[in-house]
Amino acid sequence: MSLKNFTIDNGFFNITKTNKYDAIKELIDYLYNIYPLNIDKETLLSQLYKREKTRTTSIGMGFSIPHTRIENLDNEKILWGINKNGIEYDSIDNKPVYTIILLLSPVDPMFTNVHIKTLSNITHMLSYSEITEQFHNISTYQDLITTLEYADNKYLLS
Repeated sequence: MSLKNFTIDNGFFNITKTNKYDAIKELIDYLYNIYPLNIDKETLLSQLYKREKTRTTSIGMGFSIPHTRIENLDNEKILWGINKNGIEYDSIDNKPVYTIILLLSPVDPMFTNVHIKTLSNITHMLSYSEITEQFHNISTYQDLITTLEYADNKYLLS
């Protein structure tokens, strides 16, 4: 299960906002410009914000994985956002987030294991400092795809 396969075409965005809620909104605004979703934008934002208020989705090392499950989605969808200056995020390590990995999953129970496996693959990939360093140098969609392919090939993400 390659993370590249779940990444939305042109699913890379340079975030300009510097607080987590504004950054998530900016990423969602971009998402709605490149990919049609059958969920109201405000409903989606509300779901993501609710999760953030319950517990941060920051995993440390400059990464955050906001995620939610939504109706009328055919498969996992990932959108990647980067802010080279950092985002104040109430991170578990008290450091800024530089990469937001937005994961949207279908509500359908048959996707529960796929959702968990995708989250696991993301955290597994980011456990390698070589990969996290590459993420800090990504500036284009093609850079992102190259990094995901490298991670898939080297660390056998499945």
